[in-house]
Amino acid sequence: MSVRKKRREHNRLIVDFMLLALIVFLTTFLFNNYYKINFFTGKSKNLTDVSEIEILSFLEDEKIVNISVTPSANSDLCAVSKEQDGGGLVFQDIIDGSCDLSLKMEDYYVYFSDDDGNVTDGYLLSNYVIDVDINDTYYLALNSELNLSNRIISVGEPKIEWVSDSSSLVIEGEKAVAKKSGFANLDLYVNGKVFKRIKVYSTNTIVKVPKEFDNKKDYLTCKVFTDEEAELLDDILEHRINEVGYETRAGVVAAARFLTLEFPYRISYYWENGRMHPSGANIVDGEGRYYHKGLYLSENKYKDIKKKLLGPKMWGCNMTNLEPDEPNYVRGLKYPNGLDCSGFVTWAIYNGGFDVGDIGAGESAYRYQLTDLGTLKELNTSIINSGKIKVGDLFNLPGHISIIIGIDDENFYVAESLNTYKGLVVKTYSKKKVMRTFKYVVLMDDVYKNDGKLTNMWY
Repeated sequence: MSVRKKRREHNRLIVDFMLLALIVFLTTFLFNNYYKINFFTGKSKNLTDVSEIEILSFLEDEKIVNISVTPSANSDLCAVSKEQDGGGLVFQDIIDGSCDLSLKMEDYYVYFSDDDGNVTDGYLLSNYVIDVDINDTYYLALNSELNLSNRIISVGEPKIEWVSDSSSLVIEGEKAVAKKSGFANLDLYVNGKVFKRIKVYSTNTIVKVPKEFDNKKDYLTCKVFTDEEAELLDDILEHRINEVGYETRAGVVAAARFLTLEFPYRISYYWENGRMHPSGANIVDGEGRYYHKGLYLSENKYKDIKKKLLGPKMWGCNMTNLEPDEPNYVRGLKYPNGLDCSGFVTWAIYNGGFDVGDIGAGESAYRYQLTDLGTLKELNTSIINSGKIKVGDLFNLPGHISIIIGIDDENFYVAESLNTYKGLVVKTYSKKKVMRTFKYVVLMDDVYKNDGKLTNMWY
């Protein structure tokens, strides 16, 4: 063989060797990116990870979470262990591509297997959110805040981010702040994926709930709100009631608190021209009373008015007064339509979910007065200190009715419509002196039956 031919043969062997070495390298590289070789057992362990963790339910008392785990590759069986080495695994079938597990709120390793017994490495089930203590919808007064801290129940330390899609709602640290009127989607991102979306309406149609009644609030005048704003206020009222429980004591209290504390104007006192119930002097609808759902702030509500005398006139619009109550109210002069004492209380009860009738304060012997609804008790030290009086119960004196919207150790906080105050007010009565004003309390347990999410105070 010539020297040239030997050299060509030698070069070809070198090229073949290099190609073989390259094939071995690429094969090993690709294999090691998908498999680890267990040299002790000879079995390969696929590095399949988890593509999705879905929370099925959370048993808060037992601290147990039921989850559905979906592997990133097809698998037949799954098992969990507290140990990374996966000793003593008990496998279960994967159904419809996912593995349903009931776990404590701790870190676990999940393993997947095929029918041939090839078991993956353990994948750490950690850093995921179980639940979020937050509602689907919020209505915020301007410059009020939604606290986002301590709302997330999680395992490990997932990456959390809150994102608003509108300048009406700005994220400041762990708070979402209503900066201007508008709507925003508030998204909770967990590990880069949207976990929950919340709708947030920022609006100047309500005010931030004060700790004390604002005696300097302006009285409502005629047609202050647009039809759209009036509809929004109805939505907010309904939402506030549903948050704590429609057809519950808390729902009635929420209605009374909304109109006296969160609504930005004071509703005027107006001597009623009659009621929808025959206990009144006339059969009249919406004049000094409003026995309907929502607020009487739009002419769109006129279609629901069943019987008129001087109306229909929405709250804040002037009507001629028929009651001689000088010097506060002069017969024949015009005053803004609003609510009398029993008109306010029956409105709150009705909007809270109880149709008790458009009835009065118990100033006459006629049946079906507010004082006939529950258990009428004469106020004395014993009943005041008994703990039986709750928010939502009614205080009464001859010709007047009111509703308790707050109770603390020292005082009752009473919402009432008073002619002497020309409208709705929340007054503070000490437990030691409340008997100087009111004679009776109406215990309303038999009417409400369910307390709902009742709170003694609104803040």
